[in-house]
Amino acid sequence: MECGREIGELPADFLKELEPDFAGLSSVNVNFKGDFLFVTNNSAPERVIVGEFDDGGRCGWSSVRNSVVNDDVRLSSTVVYTCADVGLGDLQRATVSAGWRFSLKDGA
Repeated sequence: MECGREIGELPADFLKELEPDFAGLSSVNVNFKGDFLFVTNNSAPERVIVGEFDDGGRCGWSSVRNSVVNDDVRLSSTVVYTCADVGLGDLQRATVSAGWRFSLKDGA
């Protein structure tokens, strides 16, 4: 199986954030959209590692708190993480049709 070319290297500090609190096997998800790369761990979903590619092809890394994960979600639900182009108009239509409201949360 050919993997293609290397596009970036995840720094060790960010890799540690993906480690679950227990010793064992775990799945890591990678989603890529446009200039962004998102890395999450199914067993430790509290953090999302974000890679952003600049015009020169270099990757800058950051980490954000996954604001939808709390004890209720962890115990009773499955979190699905994906990426797509979604604008504010799309969110407006989706929430109005369902009778909901949406608000922005600080994900830091």
